[in-house]
Amino acid sequence: MPENPLERIREYLYTGDVKTALERLDSWVQSNNRSEHRNGISLWLADLNRTETEFSQGLVTDTDRRVVHQRITKGILALLDQLGAGRPAMHSYHCYTCDRVDQSDTFAELFEKNRTSRKQFYFLYGWERQSHLGMFRRIAYEQEGAFLDDLSPRTELACRARKLELRLRPTRKEQLFKIDIIKNLFHLLEVAPEAHEPLLEKNLAYLASKTPLFTELSPKDFLCIYIPILSYDWDSEITPRVAKWMFEEFCGEPLPETSPTFLFFFAVVFEEEDADLVQEIRQTVEASQHIFPLPELEKVNKRDIRRWFSVYHQLAPSSETRDQFLATHFGSGQDPVDMEIVELNLRKIIDQFNNTYIQ
Repeated sequence: MPENPLERIREYLYTGDVKTALERLDSWVQSNNRSEHRNGISLWLADLNRTETEFSQGLVTDTDRRVVHQRITKGILALLDQLGAGRPAMHSYHCYTCDRVDQSDTFAELFEKNRTSRKQFYFLYGWERQSHLGMFRRIAYEQEGAFLDDLSPRTELACRARKLELRLRPTRKEQLFKIDIIKNLFHLLEVAPEAHEPLLEKNLAYLASKTPLFTELSPKDFLCIYIPILSYDWDSEITPRVAKWMFEEFCGEPLPETSPTFLFFFAVVFEEEDADLVQEIRQTVEASQHIFPLPELEKVNKRDIRRWFSVYHQLAPSSETRDQFLATHFGSGQDPVDMEIVELNLRKIIDQFNNTYIQ
């Protein structure tokens, strides 16, 4: 990581080199468009130079000189805190916190109702540009409490949520579909599947007894598992049967009390303009009895993007700045925006903030 210039200024203060600290600080505020601080810095520098001159002429004592140094140092440290020195980088995963209130609230309610279950199953569904994966990651980070890290960066996370994302190959064969899911899970849980054939005779409880991850995780932790299902690959008979097999058979056997909680997310992604197919998938998902559907993922309204900036006010401290960000990154109109675009641009804004104030 590039050297943090504000932290370097702090180091000059720790070594007693107040003049160099002031000169570097003055240069930094000029190059980072924070010129409102230049007058104060100039006054400190003039006060320091006058004191040094008077000390060399014997007009002030060393004690008087140290008092001036301490007063200026205290002021610089306060300004550095204001400018962001020592602040940890804002993690890019905060880009997942825009909108999606209905989905997040629904998950929280369903999770609480089923808190005692060590295996829970959910459907995420919507058009491909609405970032199913981002919703999955948001839920996992929320379980950890990670989205409050910018408020209290030294606080330890309450738990851990491992994010396991399956990569399935297209198939029209039900048995191959099941085997592919099992192989993915074996690999993601760090168990070589070849040594445990035939895989269709194995289940989650068996895999849980073999994975080394359980030595790292406790009952308060989570294994969040993302299972993508593209509408191209949707089969009106096979896909629901495999989902039912997953719930009833593969995950049917109880897990030990020492197991973390498994959260399975079947992410159904609409990829083609086939109204009949999309309606069929919607009806199947919404009628599911054991795999809970979260509300359909849709585009994001501009007001929700603006609300995001209000929450993370350190990124855009004024309404003028928020207006500029909205116009630059999301256009001047009021049309809703695909979540993929929202997350991409919010990540860019976070990176820009980190590069300006942190590095």
